[in-house]
Amino acid sequence: MASEPARPGSSSFVALIRGINVGTSTQISMPELESIFTAAGAVEVSTILRSGNVIFSCHNSTTELTDRVTNELASRFGRPVPMAVRSQADLADLIGADPLRTDVTDESRYVVGFACYPQMSGLGEDVLTLNPDLAGPFGRSTVTDGHLFMWCPTGVSNAPGMARNWERHHSISVTFRNFRTLRKILFELRCD
Repeated sequence: MASEPARPGSSSFVALIRGINVGTSTQISMPELESIFTAAGAVEVSTILRSGNVIFSCHNSTTELTDRVTNELASRFGRPVPMAVRSQADLADLIGADPLRTDVTDESRYVVGFACYPQMSGLGEDVLTLNPDLAGPFGRSTVTDGHLFMWCPTGVSNAPGMARNWERHHSISVTFRNFRTLRKILFELRCD
């Protein structure tokens, strides 16, 4: 699932942009972000929350659209801004798979890591071998269909170096979303 950018054919997609409106160097209003997607060829564009979650439809290649958006964001912020794109079906499958559902008691402390464009190679179980702290005392972790599921009962901030460790060992960029946010995004995708 999602080893390459999502393709047209699914009515709706979500872009999960890493690091938007975190700190002062990547601040952007949601109307500005929507206009960047529209200029790149997306239609029916809307944002969810203020953390870089963009729902859109696309009549052409999502690869071309993603190139345009990431280039515009890199130009605006002076550095690459990684993003993962998933179709509504991809996100529904991911939420349905939920490999740690029996452990989780608070979905705001349950995160999923997504490999970002342009690399988009999903992650394998070796990420847990290379990063034993991901399965450490703060909770449980597993890789399913190239996504890292992490249950962090003491808080996500106690999960050491998630993105940094992935990027170091796999030469890819990663963005994380908590399960509560993913459910909200899927609900919005289904309402479009």
